[in-house]
Amino acid sequence: MRLNRLNRLNRLNKLNKLNKLKKLKKLKKLKKLKKLKRLKRLKRLKRLKRLKRLKRLKRLKRLKRLKRLKRLNRLNRPNTSNTSNTSNTSNTPNIPNIPNTPNTINQTQ
Repeated sequence: MRLNRLNRLNRLNKLNKLNKLKKLKKLKKLKKLKKLKRLKRLKRLKRLKRLKRLKRLKRLKRLKRLKRLKRLNRLNRPNTSNTSNTSNTSNTPNIPNIPNTPNTINQTQ
């Protein structure tokens, strides 16, 4: 009788331990899953951040390139006029030399 009871208790204890272990395993799996999900979410966020950073850098590069081109154009404009043999380097229009007769003065004004 006593042995039987001990056996039963032992068996119950073992079952309890097994059940506890199973529960623990399940919990661990759940934790692992949660951890994986969290990691995936973090990875996704990191990827998005990286993409945003790249886009921002590209935009900045494009702006810099445009600025540089504008600056070069601005610098090149007088140079091109200097290389051609014209005395007109400023932005004033070309005015032909007209003798100072009264008729021509009235016409120009």
